[in-house]
Amino acid sequence: MIFQGNQNDWHFEEVFACNPRSVPDPGLGQEPYLSVCSEAFYHVEQYSDFTTSWLEGDEVEISQRSSGDLQILVRSSERNQQAIGSLLVIPVHVWQGHGAFVFQAELTVGGKMGTGSRDYLIDGYWEALQSSFWTSLLRDTTEVVKVGNLLTGASVDFISRESAVLSYGHLTPLASKDDLGFRVSALTEEADVSLRARYFGLAKPSTFKPDWVDEVSSSSILVAFLGVLSLLAVLIELGGALYMHFPRLSAGNQKNTDL
Repeated sequence: MIFQGNQNDWHFEEVFACNPRSVPDPGLGQEPYLSVCSEAFYHVEQYSDFTTSWLEGDEVEISQRSSGDLQILVRSSERNQQAIGSLLVIPVHVWQGHGAFVFQAELTVGGKMGTGSRDYLIDGYWEALQSSFWTSLLRDTTEVVKVGNLLTGASVDFISRESAVLSYGHLTPLASKDDLGFRVSALTEEADVSLRARYFGLAKPSTFKPDWVDEVSSSSILVAFLGVLSLLAVLIELGGALYMHFPRLSAGNQKNTDL
């Protein structure tokens, strides 16, 4: 996740900040309450009611530990607000009762799948919404033109002509603390967007994007319009058949009268 804009202030009710030591010290002991990070490799501090403002360009990787704690790894940070390589760890009991984290960012959901991976996508669902010409004639709205499911292990992002697309969304915990993982919901900016999914074992990613066939098949207005056209075509054909039939009857009746 690479943050953009200025709508990325995250408030933590309780958090452990683990800042990497410049030189590891294997001789340091491990305090029980600091077990979230190895004291030999990190300076560990505990905070309550802590807020961090992610700046534009800050990059983080968010995952959940086997303990259930939520972990935020800082990949890069503008103006050194958070040290590169530092960790923010939210205990599972705090995370379960926590509010949502909203974001404005370039988003990738699901890490690379491999043996021992823990940050992989569990499952997902996506929708492509589009405002069609036919719909816009009657009302200003969008319609779902294509849907799909994401398989376990996929790594997904959103692109427009191979460039990353801005997304708006939020992170929330799952309903039960016994379920590992968390929920990511995102809506991309309005653009010519494609969904790109990478899977382990495939040399090239799969790209999903609605086309005119999806637009036609999903538009209720267009389907209704085509239905009316089909009905008109049937009526015209029926009228033509009747026209060809009744003149012959009239001609036959006239001939009998003359006799």
